[in-house]
Amino acid sequence: YFNLAPYGGNIVGSAAASYFYFNKHQKDITLGEAAFLGAVPNSPTAYRPDAKQSKAKEGREKILRRLLKRGAITQHQFLEAVSEPLPEKRFPMPFIAPHLARHLKQRYPYENRLVSTIDTRIQILTRNVLKNYLGPLRKKGITQGAVVVMDTRTREVLALVGSLDFFDEEAGGQVNGALSLRSPGSALKPFVYTLAMDEGLVSPQSILLDVPVDYSGFRPLNYDERYRGVITVEEALTHSLNVPAVNLTARFKEKGLYSFLKEAGITTLTRPREYYGLSLILGGCEVKLLELTTLYAGLANGGEFLTYRLLLDQPAQRSRRLLGEGTAFIITDMLTKVTRPDFPRTWESSINLPKVAWKTGTSYGHKDAWSIGYSPDFTVGVWVGNFNGVGSPALVGAEAAAPILFHLFNALASSTPKRWFVKPDCVKEREVCALSGMVPSAHCSALKREYYVPGKSPHVVCTIHQPFNVDKKTGARLCSRCRINRKYETEVFEIWPPKIATWMERNGLRIRRIPEHYPMCPEVIAGGPPVIHSPSARSEYLIRESVGLENQKILLEASVSNSVRKIYWFLDSKLVFQGDPTERVFITPFPGKHTLTCMDEEGRSTDMVLNIR
Repeated sequence: YFNLAPYGGNIVGSAAASYFYFNKHQKDITLGEAAFLGAVPNSPTAYRPDAKQSKAKEGREKILRRLLKRGAITQHQFLEAVSEPLPEKRFPMPFIAPHLARHLKQRYPYENRLVSTIDTRIQILTRNVLKNYLGPLRKKGITQGAVVVMDTRTREVLALVGSLDFFDEEAGGQVNGALSLRSPGSALKPFVYTLAMDEGLVSPQSILLDVPVDYSGFRPLNYDERYRGVITVEEALTHSLNVPAVNLTARFKEKGLYSFLKEAGITTLTRPREYYGLSLILGGCEVKLLELTTLYAGLANGGEFLTYRLLLDQPAQRSRRLLGEGTAFIITDMLTKVTRPDFPRTWESSINLPKVAWKTGTSYGHKDAWSIGYSPDFTVGVWVGNFNGVGSPALVGAEAAAPILFHLFNALASSTPKRWFVKPDCVKEREVCALSGMVPSAHCSALKREYYVPGKSPHVVCTIHQPFNVDKKTGARLCSRCRINRKYETEVFEIWPPKIATWMERNGLRIRRIPEHYPMCPEVIAGGPPVIHSPSARSEYLIRESVGLENQKILLEASVSNSVRKIYWFLDSKLVFQGDPTERVFITPFPGKHTLTCMDEEGRSTDMVLNIR
């Protein structure tokens, strides 16, 4: 009866009335307050203490006298209860987590009482931090944001702020930003690197290609539209480069990022894997802030993933190990090296800041800014943008979202012990070649250290530094056959893969060429044939009748070893070009099925079929 009893002014139930009239839970009310709550339902309008104090006191006293007459209370208790003051006005309605309250009501429509995992102090702190940071951004065309704070270990949601102002109808304040579908930008990149390390494809100092690529017409660009040539895994992640991440994603065969995200609890990938393709790693999908934050909490828990919890009595679930404990720790270590917006210039000032592993994301068109971070105690996710999808140049993860993230971590750190993740026994340290990131050979002069997982991380001896015998008199390269009876010295050269070598030459990064083989030696040097990059063998080229052929040329591009000085292009056995491998060559197309050949000066060649219609 009391759960549904009327208390006037749209107040229903004694529990709600306890908050409105006494600002406390009904289990904490006094005898006089309980008697008042027992009297009001008889005449909610007449007994409202904020309107009719004397009538409310009469109703309370009537209840107390009946209790005294029955012997339920003593005379002393009666006198004490009737002398208690009644509130002259109602307390404002609790409005701590409106987005979560609405979500839970929709999810559990027949439950009369739900106890959430929300920590009131953290919820209010989070709401205030979001308000303080987003206020000045309005003049830059940014109206909304959402934040989730989660207990890293239990995945209990401690704070969920769905928008800047629930009552701001113009900015869509009642939209729950924590559950809205938004493009994550680069925020998924840590997981493809973790998967690659789990598969033994790379380790932190492994080198990746950062040169122009073409995947059947998909040509990813870095955020700054620059290429670095080669870059380590750690640098590619901390600088959030697109091209290396796409290249790494392309190396997965069956199970890759798509399958992992589905298993880890991302429910928004509703289309087949082929629909998203390689653009998935660059934010070519939609995610929810709440699920993305939970995903990062899985990294923080050593690769064990668990669904988030919104209710205290929610049944416990078993975690699922989807990533190796060692690789999750290594990625966490890498994510602490991203330059923080709150990091002071001096070590003395930075030592007191909490340590955080974190990543940002900026969606295409500057429509979404993300920042997700975690520590052993908390995992925090921040989204900033506009619910109407309008972009802004200021919507950059590191600038719009990251300051909110670190302000929260700095505030939360004051009430938690200072600690960090313990390195698992399976993670070891080793020296690798500073240039190649591979296990050093005797010819690697500079070394650096990295974390790795024995038996899982790649263990390939450096192939970049290679020794060659150089004739002292002619400077020519000697092999085992022609060095007999000649004076020579051993010199170490850098042998880069053809695609890197060609890119370096084109961008003015001169690398020391391997000397030509001694001309009097019959031995033919070893090496692979040219690799054709353009035109693409997987594409069919169409001639547009409305455009002149002079404006429809096809680029001929190939990579060769850095020992090659000259290449030859043949179209249907006819020579169309000879010259430097780095020179850009174009041909005029004509319909038909053609054979295109690229040959280097050593006679090594590669053929492809070119379809034009």
